Amino acid sequence: MIGALVGGFSGSSISGYRVVKSQMDMLRESFAKQPEIQREIAKFKEAITSVETPHDLVNNYQAYTFAMHAFGLEERIFAKAFMQKAHEEGLTDKNALANRMLDPRVREMVEFFDFEAKQGANMKDPAWIDKIVDKYITAQFEASAESGNPAVRQALYAERKAPTLNSWMEVLADKDLSEVFRAAAGLPPESARMDIDKQVALLEKRFNIEDLKDPVKLGKIIDRFLANYDIRNGGSSMAMSIPNMLLSNSTTGYMPIIQFDPSLFLALRPK
Repeated sequence: MIGALVGGFSGSSISGYRVVKSQMDMLRESFAKQPEIQREIAKFKEAITSVETPHDLVNNYQAYTFAMHAFGLEERIFAKAFMQKAHEEGLTDKNALANRMLDPRVREMVEFFDFEAKQGANMKDPAWIDKIVDKYITAQFEASAESGNPAVRQALYAERKAPTLNSWMEVLADKDLSEVFRAAAGLPPESARMDIDKQVALLEKRFNIEDLKDPVKLGKIIDRFLANYDIRNGGSSMAMSIPNMLLSNSTTGYMPIIQFDPSLFLALRPK
């Protein structure tokens, strides 16, 4: 049954990505049901109700780390003072910290928590909690692809995140997206060390920023990224299995290794 699922991979990242996309809903649902994921969600739901201020958030390990992973900000987890200041300043003032950040993920998190207006009241709202849980599941699901194929993880992330951005500066401020678009443009990894304005100019020559909001055009860009990734990495390393790719340990260090039950794929067996 697993062989039938991955038989069309042909060792390439594009085929792996397409197999994942073709079974996305089932894979994500199965991932979300894993006991380790459910335990983290339960801990977060208990912890978040005691949060009322930015200080409370960054000093509540369970709530804070869960939220940071939900917004893809795990690399900033130890920047507690920075994140507290960003939440405290909010977004009303154009000179607020989150508004001055190129990284749109910080602004997105500040806007979602909205301590400035809500004063923590939304953290007791079940609908609000469900939304951040959904963000967490999506982020962890994508991160779980890293061990099988980093390019597939980046492609999934780019498909979800790129349409929300409005400038190449925002794209380049995101490590994963900058790698995706530089590779899709055929730029060498060393180009990341170039002046940021020169990088923007190079991307503008190759792509229209509005293409990020067009699923078909964005899909072609992602395919180009995956093809170039395989060329640069030999291609043969792309062979993998869905269980190892999607349901192994997260690269974030936050989630334990998940043992995937192959019986979840029985529904995919050819009839």
